[in-house]
Order: sequence, then C-alpha cells, then structure tokens
Amino acid sequence: MSVFAWGANSYGQLGLGFRTDEVNIPQFVNLSKAIESGNTDLKRIKSIWGGGGHTLILTEEGSVYGCGLNNIGQLGSNSHGVITDVIRLKELDDYCIVSLCSTWDSCYAITEDGLCIGWGSNVYSQLGKPMDKVVNSEKPIVLSEDALQVACGVRHCIILVHNGKVLSSGDYKYGQLGRKVAILDHTFSEVIGLKNIELISCGFNHSFALNESGEMYGWGVNKWGQLGIDPTDCKTIAKPVLIPLNKDYNIQEIHCGWSSTHLLADNGVLINFGRNNYGQLGNGTTKNRWQPQELEGFTFQKISVGSEHCLGMNERGKLFSWGWNEHGSCGNGNSDDVLKPTKLHFEGHKKFKFFTAAVGHNFVITENNKPQK
Repeated sequence: MSVFAWGANSYGQLGLGFRTDEVNIPQFVNLSKAIESGNTDLKRIKSIWGGGGHTLILTEEGSVYGCGLNNIGQLGSNSHGVITDVIRLKELDDYCIVSLCSTWDSCYAITEDGLCIGWGSNVYSQLGKPMDKVVNSEKPIVLSEDALQVACGVRHCIILVHNGKVLSSGDYKYGQLGRKVAILDHTFSEVIGLKNIELISCGFNHSFALNESGEMYGWGVNKWGQLGIDPTDCKTIAKPVLIPLNKDYNIQEIHCGWSSTHLLADNGVLINFGRNNYGQLGNGTTKNRWQPQELEGFTFQKISVGSEHCLGMNERGKLFSWGWNEHGSCGNGNSDDVLKPTKLHFEGHKKFKFFTAAVGHNFVITENNKPQK
C-alpha cells in the first residue's frame, strides 16, 4: 500500500511534513515515522477524508489519525495550530470508527455500534448543541445512537438513521436543514417528508437524499441550479422536493460539491448540474447549468467530489481529474482549471484501492507498496 497526496497544503494537510500553498503533482506520503512510533495500523488505511485545511485518516482497525490545521479541535487535543506530520486522535480510541466525514472545521464519524459522533466547531450548532454552551469541542460528542451515515456541509450536518429517516442540525439561513427551525432549536431533529432513505450527501449549503425506490430529494441553496431546478425564480428551497431526471437512471452514488451535484448511475454514466465556473461539470465549458445532463464521452466506476473539483476512475482503473485547480488540486502539474476529465499519471502504480477529493486537496491509496518513480 502507498499513499499519494496533492493540492492545497497551506496547513500541512497533505501529511508531507511541510507546508506550501500548492502541490500540483501527486507526492508520496511517507508514513514510516508514525508507523515506527508504534502506529502499525497505518499500514492498513481504509479511507481518508479532508476538510478545510485538515485531514482525517481511518484505518481498517477503526482508529483515526490526522494532520493539518488544529485551531479549534479538528484534530482533538493534539498541539493547537498546525500539525504537518500524521498523528493519532487519541480522543477517539474508545470508539471503533467505520466511516468519517469532515467539513470546513467540524468532523464526524460513525462507529461500529451505530453512534454518530462529532467534534470541532459548533459555532452554528452543527454538533447539535447550544452555541452558547459549546463553541468548540476537542472531544467527541454523541449526536445520534442509531446512525447509518453522516454527511456535512460547511456549516450544517445531516444524519441518516436506521429507520430511513434523516436528522439535521446547524446553520439554517438558506434552508439547508430542510425543516422549520425554532429560535432555541439546537438539536438534531427530523427532516419531515423523507422516508426509506438509503443515501445522503451535502454541498456548501444544499443537501440531497435518495430513497429505496430511487427517488431523489434536494433542498437548500439553488443559486447555481445545484438542486437540478431552474434557479431563476427558485434560489432557495427550505424543504425537500422531488428532483426529476429526464431518464430512468439507477443512481448508485450522490456527490455534492460546494455548488454542484454529481450522480453516478449503475451503468457508469455521470449526471451532473449546478455551478460550472471552474469546469466542475467536466463538459469543456464554464457555463452553469441547472438541467441534469450526462457527461458525454466518459463513464466511471467511482467518483469523488471535492469543494469545486472532481476525481473519477473508469472501468479500466484509470484515474481522471477536472475542475478547480488553483492549488494544483487537479494534480496535472499546473494551476489552470481543467474543463474536461484529464488522466492522472502514477508511474508504476496501476491499481487504486481508494481515492478522495477534498477541500482543494486529494489523496490516493494504491496497492503497490513503493513510492512513485
């Protein structure tokens, strides 16, 4: 297993041991120092999730590590400020984590026994606690005891629970919670009108949910058409509405960027809509589009969507990037935005175990146990 990272690294969030504004080609992440210190489970990484200036790493054993900015507890009680080397989040050692989710400065996890826990910023009650009681938390707070999945926007969070319902908490200024919010409401409460949900996703200020029948619902900001609805007279939607598609797709994945939405069907077709000023939609233009349309000329087995850029792996195992590239987030050696999916090169590494696009930065895990040449 080898880990590679590229993109924004102003706070050392790539785990390379140094800080720089831009890393525009994939770099090998050397974890030997942390492993030799006794953290041998870093040899078996399950997934990686990146937030605003920080990164979380989940191992197969259920432990969590991190690096980057730790100004408000994103990385637990480890040294405040900037951490450029990968360290263990010891506050989570009492839990066996199975999945992670991280937003700008709040972090979330699902445990083996169905708990949803959160830590970091609570400035907008995104941890489900009154803002005047908890501003930031270095220690995990239990948000739900019956959770299947968690998704988060920049200032809000939604949780899918076992009965197929969705709970939400956090900033509600733009309808991103999908429900009415009382003045003193600081807890995770049910999003009315959603039943039998199987999949959730969040953008900056919008949210999506997919039910077991394949029906898709969206709510929140629609300024750029990121809900798949004409934004001319509908820039904000405060409760879930059914999002129609022009074909009968079998949607397998929903990924929300900050202002765009991307749907992956079971036949590999990618359908997307929303803001396209950086080429997020990958269609060769920078024209925004609210109508859901297929990305022509490409099919993917899996995709990952960051703040304003995307990664996708095709059926041949080739990895592509497109969209916002200011910090080298597309990994092609420069900082020009990439308007169409462009193949990334990993010499000597042909099989990808995992990849993720985050907030301007990215990680790839390959099966080869050696650095890229």
